[in-house]
Amino acid sequence: MYIANISGYLVGGISGFILHTRYTFKVPTTARNGMIYYSIILVGFILNLIALKLCAPIVPLAAAQFISIAIFIAFSYTCQYYFFSKAK
Repeated sequence: MYIANISGYLVGGISGFILHTRYTFKVPTTARNGMIYYSIILVGFILNLIALKLCAPIVPLAAAQFISIAIFIAFSYTCQYYFFSKAK
C-alpha cells in the first residue's frame, strides 16, 4: 500500500512540477519554484499518509485511499495556487 503510494507521488511530483509550472500556473521552472512545489508536495504527502492511517481501520481501503487523495489534491492545489499566483 505505501510503496505504491510513494511511487505514485514520485512520478506525479516530477511530471506535475513541469506541467503545473509551464501550463497551469505559467510561472518559470526555477529552483525557487521547485523548492516551493516540492515542499507543498511533501506536506501534502504527509497529510495523505495521516489521513490514510486514520481512515483505513474504519472504512474500506478504497474509501480510505479516496479520502486521503482528496485531501492531498485540495491541499496541494490550494497551496500551489496561493504561491504561484504571486510569482507571476
